[in-house]
Amino acid sequence: MTWKVKTDKAKITFSELGSGAEGTFSGLDATIQFAPTNLNKSSIKARIKVSTVTASEGEDQAKDILSKDYLNGAKYPYITYESSKIKKTDKGFELIGKLTIKETTKVVKIPFLFTKQGKTAVFKGKINITSKDFGLAAGEVVIDLEVPVKQK
Repeated sequence: MTWKVKTDKAKITFSELGSGAEGTFSGLDATIQFAPTNLNKSSIKARIKVSTVTASEGEDQAKDILSKDYLNGAKYPYITYESSKIKKTDKGFELIGKLTIKETTKVVKIPFLFTKQGKTAVFKGKINITSKDFGLAAGEVVIDLEVPVKQK
């Protein structure tokens, strides 16, 4: 089943543990093939436009996040994720795939819930990443995902 992201309603929020830095990204673009009863044919490929970041402490903090020390938005305009496998778990589902931030790609598992209602649904997930693993000058970051979709 093919799903289209309701981009204006998608929420990608992040917070750095210990520092109080937090914010959101908009601009999510994704290709989603997902059927809970046919996970072998399911896949998700997504990208977020880094320049869409907003920060809790305002425009100066957003500029810092886009700077060379962090996301380097001028050189790396997108954060991408591409699943290699989706599996059922006791609590929902788990995406296994490659997360690319700047020039570093790591395999990341994203546990998520999928709630369907008619021809619409919502994917909700949460992950923790260590920023230094991706060459960023930050600590542990929690990322919350809430992605409303509709059937194509």
